[in-house]
Amino acid sequence: MSKAKSLTRRAEELRAIARRIADEANAGWLATAATGSTARGDAHEGSDLDLWVIGTKDEVIDRVVDGVPVTIFVQTLETATTLANITLFEVDDLWVISDGARIFDRVRNAYDAQRGTIQRRVIDATVIDTFTLMQLAGDDAGLAAHVYLLEAALRIASIDGY
Repeated sequence: MSKAKSLTRRAEELRAIARRIADEANAGWLATAATGSTARGDAHEGSDLDLWVIGTKDEVIDRVVDGVPVTIFVQTLETATTLANITLFEVDDLWVISDGARIFDRVRNAYDAQRGTIQRRVIDATVIDTFTLMQLAGDDAGLAAHVYLLEAALRIASIDGY
């Protein structure tokens, strides 16, 4: 019998905020999911909240809720199911909050069918970001660049078969 991974206290707090945002959302939101550390359950103090919403228009909404920075990535159903900008989201680690039409299941199926191509896009974007930040490493952005490089390496290492 496998034991479910326990959530950090911060992940529980962020999930409560995510539920509240989804409950308060306008009727234009068809589905809502959390991504990142909130979805994985390993959020820590300082973690923000990233939500992926299927709605009526493509937009990014930045808010602060209860002192927590929240980024809401809104995509139309067409954008989401054609996997446009899929590298912004962590499809494998979604924590679905609301999705009566099972849209995120369709997105996951489309993602699984194109996983290799999408992973190559993530790798290519990571390489470009890494080289750009390496150029900045000599100035005040050096520490941030090194942290980013670590995160980039972890992203690459997490890709199956790479």
